[in-house]
This record gives sequence, structure tokens and C-alpha cells, in this order.
Amino acid sequence: LMVTIVASFWMIGSIYTAVMAIIVFQWNYGGWRTFALWCALPSATGAALVYYLVPESPRFSALHGEFEKAVKVTNMLGSYMGNDVHDDDALTLEEVQHCYKDSVIEDDDDDEDEKSKMKKAKQSIQTLYTPKMRSTTLPLQAIWFSLSFGSYGLLIW
Repeated sequence: LMVTIVASFWMIGSIYTAVMAIIVFQWNYGGWRTFALWCALPSATGAALVYYLVPESPRFSALHGEFEKAVKVTNMLGSYMGNDVHDDDALTLEEVQHCYKDSVIEDDDDDEDEKSKMKKAKQSIQTLYTPKMRSTTLPLQAIWFSLSFGSYGLLIW
């Protein structure tokens, strides 16, 4: 059911774009800039709602040392999913600290210069093309390209 609801937004977006095109272009309520603004408005609204209403993932919080926040969000998600989270069943701070104590990411990137960051990024990308990873990376890229190219081709055709 959720997939159907989410997929219906593609159709709703297409209808919204067509209606905005008629209003803006046919009835002369502005040019292409006005049209682009009206078409960007739903995405901007959605991004703002996600930013303010959707909590950070518990794993991200735990990896950045925010253990209390991770516990709170995990227990909140459990209760939203219908699990009765009682004091006995709830995830505890100690459990999260035990699981992530050795994995906390230190934010010392502020001292790193731009060249060093670029070098690390280049090394990460090059790792994908090592002989061990190449047999996975190249087929995945070919499949991704084919699916993208095919879907856009069918959509435009």
C-alpha cells in the first residue's frame, strides 16, 4: 500500500506541472522563471518538512556520540511501529554505548586542508576500481546506466 501511495506522487507531480504550465504560459502569468519557481515550490516545501520533522537516524546519532538522542529516536520509532515499548523493553543508553563506544566518529576534519580531503576522496573512488572491487563496480554501473537510459528513453518516447 505504501509503495502505491508513494508512486502516486509521480502522477500528482506530473499533473501539477501541467497545470502550472497552463496557468503560467497560456494565461500569461509570467515567464519561465515563474514556472520554475512554482515547480520548485513543492520540493522546497517537502525538504523543509523533512528537515524539521524527520529525526536523524539513530545510527548516525550514535556514530557521532549522541547516544541519548539515538536511544530516544529508536524508542520513539519502536512505539510508532506498534511495539509497546515499556521500561523493560526499551533500548537503554548503556546498550547503545556498548555497541557504539569504539565506533564514534571524531569531528577533526576542520583542521584538514582541501588538498588532503580531495586526496582522500580520490582514494575512495579508486578503491572501487581495484581488481577485487572491479568485478562488482563495473556491472553495477552498466546496469544502473541501462536502467536510467531505458527509463528516460521510454518516458520521452
